[in-house]
Amino acid sequence: MHTLNVDKREDKKAAAIRRSGRVPIAIQGKGVETVLVSAPELETRKALGASHGQKMMIALGGETSYEVLVRGSDFDAAKGQLLSLTLQRVSEDDVVTMEVPVVADGIPESVNDGHSTLSFPTPTVQLKGALHDLPEEIHVDVSKLEGHDKLLASDLVLPKGVTLQTSPDAVVATTGVNRAFVEAGVEAADAASTETAAA
Repeated sequence: MHTLNVDKREDKKAAAIRRSGRVPIAIQGKGVETVLVSAPELETRKALGASHGQKMMIALGGETSYEVLVRGSDFDAAKGQLLSLTLQRVSEDDVVTMEVPVVADGIPESVNDGHSTLSFPTPTVQLKGALHDLPEEIHVDVSKLEGHDKLLASDLVLPKGVTLQTSPDAVVATTGVNRAFVEAGVEAADAASTETAAA
């Protein structure tokens, strides 16, 4: 699990913190005061990427470490800047709902042959359970999918104690016709027909 090093915020306004290349961060928790900290923007974005924007460790001042969930972020798309981050302090026994990425294992034979394409309409699913039971990602074997086939969220194998919150009918992986392959076949057939007629 990725660890983000943070420092307690000085009495600076958020705009001043951003100008210094850091991100204002609020860490909330049950029955405790919200802790205001900041971290370098580049390191914060790396941590979000490594944790799939879900779960990470926070190290405060190089001394106190605890686990947090990402509960909100504010991003300026025009400037490409992460403006702020809200985290929730949790314990391993807390029951939470978390969005988890679906990772495909294997390649269907029809895709290897070029007959089909493989797509992932639902790349993440929401899971609920104790934090220590929730996986950072869910793996699914797609190698046995045939042409015009699909895997649903209900087909995912979940750890004990973890329940699916996403619709069980959500399609997580599907194979479809490779139009380029079909068009190439049609062109080849037309060319062969033309050659036969010319002969």
